[in-house]
Amino acid sequence: MHAAPSNGAALQAAAVAVCAVEIMHLWCKKNARSYMGRAFFLAAIWLAAATATAEQSSCWLSPALSSELHRGIIERVIDGDTVALQSGEKIRLLGINTPELTPRSADSSGAEPLAVAAQQALQALVASSGGVVYYRLGGQPRDRYQRLLADLYSAAGESIAAHLLERGLGWQVAFVGNDQLASCLRAAEQRARSGRLGLWAGGLYPPLPASAVATGGFARIIGRVSVEKLRADSSGAVVGAATLVLDQTLLVKLPRKVAQSYRAAQLQALDGRRVELRGWVSRRAGQWQLQLTSPFNMQAID
Repeated sequence: MHAAPSNGAALQAAAVAVCAVEIMHLWCKKNARSYMGRAFFLAAIWLAAATATAEQSSCWLSPALSSELHRGIIERVIDGDTVALQSGEKIRLLGINTPELTPRSADSSGAEPLAVAAQQALQALVASSGGVVYYRLGGQPRDRYQRLLADLYSAAGESIAAHLLERGLGWQVAFVGNDQLASCLRAAEQRARSGRLGLWAGGLYPPLPASAVATGGFARIIGRVSVEKLRADSSGAVVGAATLVLDQTLLVKLPRKVAQSYRAAQLQALDGRRVELRGWVSRRAGQWQLQLTSPFNMQAID
């Protein structure tokens, strides 16, 4: 005969069941830790995450990620895509760029539309998690400002970037090597676009024609492609970096690691086609240019 479960074991089982349904509640956080600690709490997170749809599930935590996770407590939400931890570290969320709270050029004033809404949505999500987050560092773990670059998850195991993108509070943006969630984040953004939510509503942020670029910073740009520089080996693989031009005005630089994500024929096939791309524009040597950071950031639109 099997021994009857102890009261502690019964409470542990009950805590798992409650966490699966009420994972966002602070009671769950408190009791899960008291019964079985962090490992038990993460198991409850994964159980709750299993209720997500197949399309969404890859944006949720899974047991396979346990060895890559770090736990943090949020000290402050700086803006819609950056947080400060109690440890003193800052995290720049991977996979998303939200409108700026501060002007990006001398002739701008005040926050960009929906910048405050994105910050408040992130604050609300952090508060609902009791300040607890889990994060997974990207292949490139820090940016030039020494912020951590990471996929950030709520205490319920939900990707925070996906949460914001689904509500139209940011643009998906990917970087080669730091794009583990790129496919599911694209799907999250598409749901907001289809529903005309947030920044996709009413022409609030229309794409900018390449010929109209007049300031630096993040932009979503459309234009017709001319292939300016492209080398391939005998197998059709791209050799080195590549350069495209949009509407004869905007240089689009593809660094080697991005260019080599394509076959040469794929890039050549873009010649003469209109594309939408996104990234950070700068002016160098008297010409506006954008460095493409991932194939996810460029899509043909005709």
